[in-house]
Amino acid sequence: MSENNAILTAAERRKEQKKQAREALKRKKEVARLKKEHKARAKVVPNEDRALICTPDKATMSDASIIVGVALRGLVAAVATLGLVLFVCDALAFSGEGGAGISLSLLSLHVFLICAALSAIFMGNLPVKLGGAAVFCASCALSLFIPTPTKVYHALIAAFNCTIDRLVSAGFLAMGEHRLAPPATDIANEELIFTAAVIFATLAALVYVPSLIRRIRLLPPLLLTAGT
Repeated sequence: MSENNAILTAAERRKEQKKQAREALKRKKEVARLKKEHKARAKVVPNEDRALICTPDKATMSDASIIVGVALRGLVAAVATLGLVLFVCDALAFSGEGGAGISLSLLSLHVFLICAALSAIFMGNLPVKLGGAAVFCASCALSLFIPTPTKVYHALIAAFNCTIDRLVSAGFLAMGEHRLAPPATDIANEELIFTAAVIFATLAALVYVPSLIRRIRLLPPLLLTAGT
């Protein structure tokens, strides 16, 4: 009988210890939650004390305001990317009279698609991230790897030759010696130049969108713009 009582006592003791451990873990989680809430409230600046420019993490924002803010930041990144790409295309005579005659409307559509997709990847939940990744991959694949995966290589050669021709027409005749042999492909030169512009636009978007969509980081866009 005493042995049975000892067994029951030990079992009850273990049960009580487990109960205490669960309660301690619950209290620990509650303390962590309260600390997190206190920290978040401490970061929020009252309306009357806010400066004209207040970062999102220091302002109370509704879900609708967050969505609109993300959309506007993505639009700013898209406009910045498109402006830089159009500047390069005009400087290198990729479009316009005497140039390669690429479609600026299709290029603009690609820029806005990839910037929207990157914004979704960086700011959305899992389904939105997957959708953004699908749009980004589809847009790049259609522009860069169809009808042949070697299109990117041929496009870079065509863009280099177009740049050399632009320098020669500007009076730098010696640069003509550096012209490469035209790519052996049936793809039209205009399409190859368009593909090169898409490559540059994609790389520019990969710099602008992450730097502007979540928290402003001006150094990468500044370096890209100044380098260009």
